[in-house]
Amino acid sequence: MSVFLSNSFAFAEGNFFLSAILFLFFAGSGASIRWRLQNLSLWGDWISTALVNIFSSFFIGLLVASNPASEVVTILGVGFLGSLSTFSTVVMQSAKTIECRNHWLTGFILGSNIVLGVLFAYIGLKFG
Repeated sequence: MSVFLSNSFAFAEGNFFLSAILFLFFAGSGASIRWRLQNLSLWGDWISTALVNIFSSFFIGLLVASNPASEVVTILGVGFLGSLSTFSTVVMQSAKTIECRNHWLTGFILGSNIVLGVLFAYIGLKFG
């Protein structure tokens, strides 16, 4: 995977303007996919948020394990996967459950996103 990533973005290496354009494109794509998944309403809000965050954590682990160039980490890791996952949504959903005095659900939302996110990032690192 490392060779594939390095070769795929080799033309952007050292080119700030091209890296910035690719970053914006992938960040916009990640946010757009995230928005579309959120609007599908397949699961409850906090479940879909957790699933997307866990998915993104796994692929960030794979990305880091492949040891790509820093431009690739910025474009794909921060740009695409960072905008696909959103821990700010976790915070907002937790705030809503605190307002509703559902402290058990608040702890579960925070715990599942953090613990499972770290676990799946670790699994991604091991598979990479």
